Amino acid sequence: NWMRKKFLENIKKRNKKKIIIDRSDSLFEHNQIQNKKFIYTILKELKFEVIQLSKLSFKKQIEYFYNSSCIISPHGAGLTNIIFCKPNTKIIELNNSNFNCKLFRNLSKLNNLNYKNIKKKKIMKDLPGDINIPINKLKRFIY
Repeated sequence: NWMRKKFLENIKKRNKKKIIIDRSDSLFEHNQIQNKKFIYTILKELKFEVIQLSKLSFKKQIEYFYNSSCIISPHGAGLTNIIFCKPNTKIIELNNSNFNCKLFRNLSKLNNLNYKNIKKKKIMKDLPGDINIPINKLKRFIY
């Protein structure tokens, strides 16, 4: 509550956005989407904006999260920004099925967010990354 009060007081209110967090700038292969080109193409058709948090100022990150109606992201530190979301914002966290961290589920519960998690194993050994997202399941969570 303290962080929300401190950092949200000067944030611009904008039209609701739908975003997907792109972590391809990470140095690590874990928490990367194997089929991201396909997923990003579909999500752009659904009016999602692909963003890389590392290229945004902290204030701009807060603005994106505050003004978003739906946020999709592989597990990563950037999801901590969900503390700035409005209640009922859809949060869809993407994980490898071997990973079991409940941090963002718990933050979502504390902030009255609509949290979903998709866990899928790496299925294509020749592609980098460790998450392969089924588009039908993702679409069900979006709607």
